[in-house]
Amino acid sequence: MAFIVSLIASFVLAFFLKGSLESPSRRGGWAVLTAVLLAVGLTHGWAAFYTLRVYWFALLLLFLMGAMDDLFVLRPLAKLTCQVVASVFFLLLTPPGTWGGGLEMSLGPWAFPIWLGWLVGMTNAFNLLDNMDGLTPGVGSVAALGFVWLGQGAGWVLVPLAAALVGFLLHNAHR
Repeated sequence: MAFIVSLIASFVLAFFLKGSLESPSRRGGWAVLTAVLLAVGLTHGWAAFYTLRVYWFALLLLFLMGAMDDLFVLRPLAKLTCQVVASVFFLLLTPPGTWGGGLEMSLGPWAFPIWLGWLVGMTNAFNLLDNMDGLTPGVGSVAALGFVWLGQGAGWVLVPLAAALVGFLLHNAHR
């Protein structure tokens, strides 16, 4: 149910944010985030957001950075600073055992800097993919479903995310 709600919401929102199927939107993040929030809220209740509140807040910081970058073209140092702040916030407010399925225990004191580098690096990798039509939502949806298949992460959030990315992909793909 969440998959269908998110897929339809993202497709419709992406259409209305840009107004046509011919030109990809620079506001795709708005469509994807709104579709995921709507799907999770409708299928799991709004109290479900409390469960992953740290995740949602870090995601909101990154989303706002992306929206500001689309409007004003932020300098790389400003984007990096925001990414580091969001990642540090996330890592400091979540239990270390949830970062990587127990891998952090074998990393010892290196766990925090390694995960910080991984989070910032993955954020930048997706940002770099965003210049090619359809690549970011395609890779993102495959990654989200891969994490669900591996049993890592919250599937009740990742499945709607994958659906929202596919819904936006229908608008973002090169024609």
